[in-house]
Amino acid sequence: MKITRYLLISLIISILFSLPSCGPKTVESEPVDLKPSSKAWVPFYGLEYIVFKSDTGTIIFKGQGRNEYYENKRYMTDASGFFSAQKDYYADFEREELTFESDETPYIITYKLESDKGDVGEWNYLTVKMIDGTYYKNELKMITYTNSDYDFGQIYSYKKSVTLNGTVFDSVYYLKQSSRPMELYYTKKDGVIAFKLNAQELWTIEK
Repeated sequence: MKITRYLLISLIISILFSLPSCGPKTVESEPVDLKPSSKAWVPFYGLEYIVFKSDTGTIIFKGQGRNEYYENKRYMTDASGFFSAQKDYYADFEREELTFESDETPYIITYKLESDKGDVGEWNYLTVKMIDGTYYKNELKMITYTNSDYDFGQIYSYKKSVTLNGTVFDSVYYLKQSSRPMELYYTKKDGVIAFKLNAQELWTIEK
C-alpha cells in the first residue's frame, strides 16, 4: 500500500509539473498576402482623376494614393487539449486602401482590399464605399478569392448588364438602399461607375 501510495503521489506531482504555465500560448504564422487576382479588383494606380456627370453638373474625384500595409491580428484559437495550453494564432494580413476625394463636394469613394483566414479557410475581400458627408454611406462587400465554400456574408446584387444614363455597363455589382447615397454601382473594369445621391440625381462615370 505504501508503495502504491508513493507511486500515486509521484504520478500526480509529475502531471502537475508537466502542465503548461497559465495563459494562452501565442503562435505567429506566416504573413497572408493578397492574391494578385484580388488586387486587380481595384483598377487604379492611385493618383488618377475620375469624372462623374449628371443632368446637374460634374464632379471630379482625385485619387489620394494607394496605401499598402500589413495588420497583425489573431485569426484562430485552439483550446482543444485538456492538458495543453490554449494556442492563439496570429499573422500579418495584407491590406490595400485607396480613397478618391472631391474638392467641391463632401463625397468620398473608398476601396479596401483585405486578406484573411481562419478555421473555415482563407479569403480576400473588397469593400467599396460611397460616403456622403459624415453620417451617410452606401457599401458593397465582395469576396475576391477564397478556398472555402463558407458563406462570408457578401453585400451586393449583380446584373450581367445595366444601362445608366444611356451608357451600357457589363458585369455590374450594385446595391440600392432607402437612405442616401441611394444607389452604388461597380465593375471590376472601371471601379465605381455610378452612384445615386437622391431619388432623381444619378451620377455616372465619364469614359
